[in-house]
Amino acid sequence: MPTETTSTYLEERILSATPLELIEILYDAAVDRVRAARRHLKEGDAMARSQAVSKTLEILSELSLALKSEEAKDSAATYSAIYLYLQRRLVEAHSKQSDDIFAEVEEMLGSVAENWRGVKELVQKSRVEMDANSPEPPAEADPTDIAYTKDATVESAAGDPARPARCWNL
Repeated sequence: MPTETTSTYLEERILSATPLELIEILYDAAVDRVRAARRHLKEGDAMARSQAVSKTLEILSELSLALKSEEAKDSAATYSAIYLYLQRRLVEAHSKQSDDIFAEVEEMLGSVAENWRGVKELVQKSRVEMDANSPEPPAEADPTDIAYTKDATVESAAGDPARPARCWNL
């Protein structure tokens, strides 16, 4: 059970995270929940195991919803297939009370999380390099209306209204 300090830390981490870091937080939470499910299986606590499995399924659903298939169809399809497979295996592990299947899911989630950390590092490194080689934004930019980034892209300060805000209870 998370303590109040842990919950506050996680809440602060989520609120200050970049989109890349949010995905990393979800992966880490999913791995933690599968570990909890395995622990509850060993302890014989079916209710707690069920809650851990349900939370992991919710996280995988959230990861699926975060995919933008119009931008990267092949990657989105691949990740979607991985998430669907993991969801099926989780349900199977829970229904069969199989630590081996839980271990498989934990290992796969851990691998995907580690790969994501590599992707995040590459993206961050490329952004630093792009920032170093890009001109400054125009001086007449109004920061309250539109946020100009150094690579001359424009982002709405209000965010994407087509994608509603989500509330995560990890």
